[in-house]
Amino acid sequence: MKALIVFLMLIFSYCSAVNAHPAHKIEAEIKENAIDIKVLHPVSNPTKHYIDEIVISLNNKVVFTQTFTSQKNNQQLFSFNFEKLNKGDKILINTHCNIFGRKKKEFTVE
Repeated sequence: MKALIVFLMLIFSYCSAVNAHPAHKIEAEIKENAIDIKVLHPVSNPTKHYIDEIVISLNNKVVFTQTFTSQKNNQQLFSFNFEKLNKGDKILINTHCNIFGRKKKEFTVE
């Protein structure tokens, strides 16, 4: 009986994880000292399965963390203003799915 319960728990955990996934793609547009971020995360129910966190780092230093409690559709949008950006600065966008998975992408200021 104990083995059956453990087996069923493992199957349930696996089925939940199969539907969970990190962001599909991270896009960003850098304008002067601002960045517009679009995180593509197609899901069937964006109120229960969504990107819950976007962390922005500038030159390997975390400068801002934004949390979310849902998505309106198949993407999560966010804009951020930096104090100052210089040519060659590295901006890292790190995202987290509330169920499972992380995706990150680095952008260089031109």
